[in-house]
Amino acid sequence: MGLWPLVFVLLDAVRFGKRGRLAMIPRRQVKNPHAEAEQFRRRAALGFLGVLVCLLGLGGWYFKLQVLDHDVYATRSEANRIKPRPVVPGRGMIYDRNGRLLAENVPAFRLDVTPDKNWKRSTSRARRAASSCRSR
Repeated sequence: MGLWPLVFVLLDAVRFGKRGRLAMIPRRQVKNPHAEAEQFRRRAALGFLGVLVCLLGLGGWYFKLQVLDHDVYATRSEANRIKPRPVVPGRGMIYDRNGRLLAENVPAFRLDVTPDKNWKRSTSRARRAASSCRSR
């Protein structure tokens, strides 16, 4: 059965007086609007300060990345701009079983020019590179 019937009997003995009527137990006030409002203000201020600290930390981190570490990331970005790709070597001439030439390698060059800050200097370099490719 358990202890529950005993608990209910004890609760009834506390609530009811000797004559079986409900005893007048003084109750404390459940709600205190002023204390609740003050508690809400403190919690709201604490939450606002937490968000403000996080935003300031994030802003400081962005400032560090953009201003203080600019040189490091600019160098890394410049190094990433040009990506060398391996060139597959020519396969040679292909003949059929009768000795007739089916395919031969013809040299082909492709030059991609991307303008940067020094357009005139890079243009002259591109012209020199293009002329050296034509002369081959």
